Amino acid sequence: RLRDLPTLMPSGYVVKPMVGRWGDNISLFGADHHLLQETSGKFSQQDQIYQQLCLLPRVDDKYVQLSAFSVAGHFGGICTRIEPTPVITWASELWPLRILDDERNFISSRLVRMV
Repeated sequence: RLRDLPTLMPSGYVVKPMVGRWGDNISLFGADHHLLQETSGKFSQQDQIYQQLCLLPRVDDKYVQLSAFSVAGHFGGICTRIEPTPVITWASELWPLRILDDERNFISSRLVRMV
């Protein structure tokens, strides 16, 4: 129930369609119920769900999401979606994931765009 949001989601909440795609029709609200970000799209008539706000990690002032994908029903790979705003959309940058041989190199190189 909407009136239970302050108790259930003290860090903020997300309102989004039960069926959606590519970050369409997402509304992010802070702990004080102010709107942080809202996207438009073609799923506005869908039933809505409410979830606790849990922002993606940030690297170099961009939000980062690791995304796995499949090809013909089998693991195809992992990529990195990068966005300056909290909602990942169809237009978010897509970077390959770089695998390094040890943790020391990872910490020193951070995310590196592959060219």
